[in-house]
Amino acid sequence: MRKSSQLALTIILMGLLGCTKQPAMKIYSLDTPKMSAVHGNMYTNKSIKVTYPQSLKDKVSQKMNFSYSSIDSGTYQNSEWSNNMRKLLQGTFIEILDESKLFKVVLSDTSTVKEDYRLESTIFAFEHSVR
Repeated sequence: MRKSSQLALTIILMGLLGCTKQPAMKIYSLDTPKMSAVHGNMYTNKSIKVTYPQSLKDKVSQKMNFSYSSIDSGTYQNSEWSNNMRKLLQGTFIEILDESKLFKVVLSDTSTVKEDYRLESTIFAFEHSVR
């Protein structure tokens, strides 16, 4: 009986010591503005395909970046995006174009349907500038 009590006490103490004092991870997403439908435009019978955004400067990921200057930057430890930033931006572009009704259909780049237009985007920087 004594050994089982000691074992239980040891497990409880190890569990308490293993608890972190770090704040919980904060997850962020993009909030898309509500778009009203646009009627009577020349693209109403056309389709558009939104390609996966490319990045030239930085590696774009789920991590949230910050910068103090062009040479001093880092990544937040307790905050991140709800998904890869490129996927969030592509989804935002698709959602806004679809709600606007500018095009008959809005496609993602994974679609095999032939499109009339293609939206390509390049991310030069996506970071929180501090100061």
